Amino acid sequence: MTSHLRLFLGGTEQAAALGAAALLFVLLAALGRGATGPRAIPEAAPIYGWSAAAALILALHILFGLGFSLAGWAAIGAGGIAAAGLVLRREAPLAPILIRAALVALPLLALAAAHRASEWDEFSHWAGAVRYLLEKDALPTRADPDHGLQFPAYPFAFPILSALASQLAGKLLEGAGAVFNVLLLLCYGALAIRLAVLGAGGGAGRPDASPPAFAAWTAAAFAVAAATILNPSFVQKIVLTNYADTATGVVAAFAGVLAWLALNALAEGRDGAAHGLAWQLGLAGALFVAIKQVNAVVLALIFAAAFLVALRDPALKLKKLLPLAPAAVLPPLLMYVLWRYHVATAVGATGEFGLMPVAQWIVGQIPSILWRMATIAAKKGVYFGLMLVAVGIGLRALWRCRSAFDRLALIAAAVFLGYNAFLLFAYVASFGEGEGTRAASFWRYNMHIALLGAAFFAHLAGILWRRFRGGRALPRAVGIFTLVLVIALPVALAPKLRFDREPPKPHFRAVAEALVGIVPRAARLVILDPAGSGESGIMAAYHLRRADRRIGFISAYSGFNETRAREVFVAAPPDYVLVHSGAALVRAATGLDLREEESTLLRRESGGWAVVGRWPYPGPKAARP
Repeated sequence: MTSHLRLFLGGTEQAAALGAAALLFVLLAALGRGATGPRAIPEAAPIYGWSAAAALILALHILFGLGFSLAGWAAIGAGGIAAAGLVLRREAPLAPILIRAALVALPLLALAAAHRASEWDEFSHWAGAVRYLLEKDALPTRADPDHGLQFPAYPFAFPILSALASQLAGKLLEGAGAVFNVLLLLCYGALAIRLAVLGAGGGAGRPDASPPAFAAWTAAAFAVAAATILNPSFVQKIVLTNYADTATGVVAAFAGVLAWLALNALAEGRDGAAHGLAWQLGLAGALFVAIKQVNAVVLALIFAAAFLVALRDPALKLKKLLPLAPAAVLPPLLMYVLWRYHVATAVGATGEFGLMPVAQWIVGQIPSILWRMATIAAKKGVYFGLMLVAVGIGLRALWRCRSAFDRLALIAAAVFLGYNAFLLFAYVASFGEGEGTRAASFWRYNMHIALLGAAFFAHLAGILWRRFRGGRALPRAVGIFTLVLVIALPVALAPKLRFDREPPKPHFRAVAEALVGIVPRAARLVILDPAGSGESGIMAAYHLRRADRRIGFISAYSGFNETRAREVFVAAPPDYVLVHSGAALVRAATGLDLREEESTLLRRESGGWAVVGRWPYPGPKAARP
């Protein structure tokens, strides 16, 4: 019981991560309320505020050379002023359902705040990007080749979020990204409840009406459920990290739903509401393209889907849709141009994922890639099966689009089909022979649009409830059961959710931190871990702040044997070798007394090699590589 409780207790850093993230979330919500007015969708207010803050920070830094810290304080100050204005008007920054959902999800939020970075991409980019903003007070550029980031040209909106929370706390908070991911999912959960209530006939069909269908705490419990156990893209090793995939999925859902609501308003003759929703879509879209490189494609698909709906729905006219375009399209376009200007002038094309020369495209592998995509889809049958249902309904809507439900189905289906077609193109034109032919991360990339599909099914659930239950209230027992379930599950599954404590990750990080005071920055270092995946190497590079060719990794994929050992230690030796596994081969090559139960740092000297550090593996042998 004591060890289980410790999973929830991360000391002062956990408290700082939770407190700073919550405070920033409230300030961003206030800023979002100020940018969109009182009739905007309240659960989207933090997203609108985040968009405004990111735009302000990036513009001040890229165009005017203001340091990140000053630009960050300007954004925080703007949020504070907006919050003060709301207080004077006796208005709350956050929607009541979000406050209740956060309280219901407190066990999950506590686990998120206690997390330390532990996953590969956190060390290669996302956690390092947050640290770079804080330490260098700037975005990475080609002038600093030792920035330590794999893709310095990736958009920075999500690292900015964690960096702002760290700025409030006065120190780097590795758990802030996970907290923000959970909070953003709660925003989506509240949106899902709104869509279900609209489908059930509540809220008068208006996006600014509060959902009346459930009691307040029951609605909050279902919002948490929609964000977690009913979320097809909830993967703990994505959500409880500094990865930007969850934020991408949430904002994609809001963008798609906002486009749908704007179309509904036009169809109902509420042109003023449609223009307000278009502005909200523009803010969400501006943030969306600033989160991940590929998001511009998804946003373009959402716009194209909305245009397709306008073509097929007799209640909509293109001449009424086109006046919405400036508010919806200009903000994301300006954000995209701003970031591309920064990449072109300060980073260069090598800092991002790009297209290969046409001659290298693996066009002949398309059948194999499609088969691999289908195989992965079969393993994730619930999500892809549901999306096939959505596609079927969407195709029917393409033939006969008459209702709000048809419009949402067509948007969800068009985005799903369009994005997966784009993924096929990317595998052929960008990924190359290895990752392309195996459709690398196909499921992870589908997480970017999964919540838009889930939003469609939330609305469908409300419609089915109205049809088969006749608008009757939800049984009280169901609400109580859901509330207990979403509170109890994070507690019961805490060991699984705290994957950052899985051996040997804490050991690898402790050793990597110790290297900082031992290995000179200019030294050539090899991390030797032939029994591991290479994560020990990427952790060492993160802590040493190194992304240069003077640091190398040997993992299980490197084919380490006696011949390779002689190459490393005799033929072309580096200055240092950190041995995490493979001690027997190292003993044979160097004659040193190395033990499998410890990590060992070796330094090259004139007479051979010397041991300069030993770190025993904690725990039983099964916990070591």
